[in-house]
Amino acid sequence: MKIKQQITPREKEILELMAKGKSTPAIAGALDISEKTVETHRKNLHIKFNAVNACHLIHITTKEGII
Repeated sequence: MKIKQQITPREKEILELMAKGKSTPAIAGALDISEKTVETHRKNLHIKFNAVNACHLIHITTKEGII
Protein backbone atom coordinates (compact mmCIF):
# COMPACT_ATOMS: atom_id res chain seq x y z
CA MET A 1 0.00 0.00 0.00
CA LYS A 2 1.28 3.49 -0.83
CA ILE A 3 0.06 5.07 2.39
CA LYS A 4 3.47 4.57 4.03
CA GLN A 5 5.05 6.73 1.33
CA GLN A 6 2.55 9.53 1.91
CA ILE A 7 3.40 9.94 5.58
CA THR A 8 6.01 12.50 6.47
CA PRO A 9 8.60 11.76 9.15
CA ARG A 10 6.92 14.38 11.38
CA GLU A 11 3.51 12.74 10.92
CA LYS A 12 5.04 9.41 11.93
CA GLU A 13 6.53 10.99 15.06
CA ILE A 14 3.14 12.42 15.96
CA LEU A 15 1.40 9.09 15.34
CA GLU A 16 3.88 7.30 17.58
CA LEU A 17 3.34 9.82 20.38
CA MET A 18 -0.43 9.59 19.95
CA ALA A 19 -0.17 5.80 20.22
CA LYS A 20 1.63 6.29 23.54
CA GLY A 21 -1.37 8.29 24.77
CA LYS A 22 0.21 11.73 24.54
CA SER A 23 -2.07 14.76 24.27
CA THR A 24 -1.69 17.54 21.72
CA PRO A 25 0.04 19.85 24.26
CA ALA A 26 2.38 17.03 25.31
CA ILE A 27 3.25 16.24 21.70
CA ALA A 28 3.87 19.91 20.97
CA GLY A 29 6.20 20.15 23.95
CA ALA A 30 8.07 16.96 23.10
CA LEU A 31 8.65 18.02 19.50
CA ASP A 32 9.15 21.73 20.26
CA ILE A 33 6.38 22.80 17.87
CA SER A 34 3.13 24.67 18.41
CA GLU A 35 -0.10 22.97 19.38
CA LYS A 36 -1.65 24.37 16.19
CA THR A 37 1.02 22.57 14.14
CA VAL A 38 0.26 19.30 15.94
CA GLU A 39 -3.46 19.81 15.30
CA THR A 40 -2.76 20.40 11.61
CA HIS A 41 -0.70 17.21 11.33
CA ARG A 42 -3.39 15.26 13.17
CA LYS A 43 -6.07 16.64 10.86
CA ASN A 44 -4.01 15.70 7.80
CA LEU A 45 -3.51 12.18 9.15
CA HIS A 46 -7.24 11.77 9.75
CA ILE A 47 -7.88 12.83 6.15
CA LYS A 48 -5.20 10.52 4.70
CA PHE A 49 -6.57 7.49 6.53
CA ASN A 50 -10.27 8.42 6.55
CA ALA A 51 -10.18 7.99 10.32
CA VAL A 52 -13.18 9.13 12.33
CA ASN A 53 -11.22 9.68 15.56
CA ALA A 54 -7.79 9.24 17.12
CA CYS A 55 -8.48 5.68 18.23
CA HIS A 56 -9.50 4.71 14.71
CA LEU A 57 -6.39 6.40 13.31
CA ILE A 58 -4.11 4.44 15.65
CA HIS A 59 -5.94 1.22 14.80
CA ILE A 60 -5.56 1.74 11.04
CA THR A 61 -1.89 2.74 11.20
CA THR A 62 -1.04 -0.13 13.51
CA LYS A 63 -2.84 -2.60 11.25
CA GLU A 64 -0.96 -1.23 8.23
CA GLY A 65 2.38 -1.57 10.02
CA ILE A 66 3.07 2.14 9.98
CA ILE A 67 3.56 2.39 13.73
